[in-house]
Amino acid sequence: MVVMNRELVDKIKVIILPIVNQMGYELVDVEFLYQGALVLRIYIDKDKGISVGDCEQVSRRVSDILDAENFVDKRYCLEVSSPGLDRRLNTIQDFKRFCGQVVTLQTLTPIDGRSNYKGKIENVSEEKVYIKVDGKDYEIDISNVAKANLVPIL
Repeated sequence: MVVMNRELVDKIKVIILPIVNQMGYELVDVEFLYQGALVLRIYIDKDKGISVGDCEQVSRRVSDILDAENFVDKRYCLEVSSPGLDRRLNTIQDFKRFCGQVVTLQTLTPIDGRSNYKGKIENVSEEKVYIKVDGKDYEIDISNVAKANLVPIL
């Protein structure tokens, strides 16, 4: 899997965000990947969860907009999906929303020789995430977070 043009992804987000929000959904993330073919993957969510019908609705609307804007000059497959139980946390608002829940988190730069964490989000400020791992508290700058995902509660 190869991640494609970040600038293009940002442009797509700007175009589709108001449409997705107007339809009553949260735009969680957008990925443009090469997986044997080009794939534009859009993750949406809402309070009561996402159905296949929700994905179909958003897919039709977004496809029409992207075709009209002609942003992508190559053939690609559009996928609209739920973020899943192991939802990725991308923004400080995501961390605040899921404060109190268990996450896996990877840092760009190690803290005390450690880059991988699995623990409970204890608190969140505007620039830091506070996570408790195995009884120890870690203070992680949001700018140092490479990747973070919720740990599903089964």
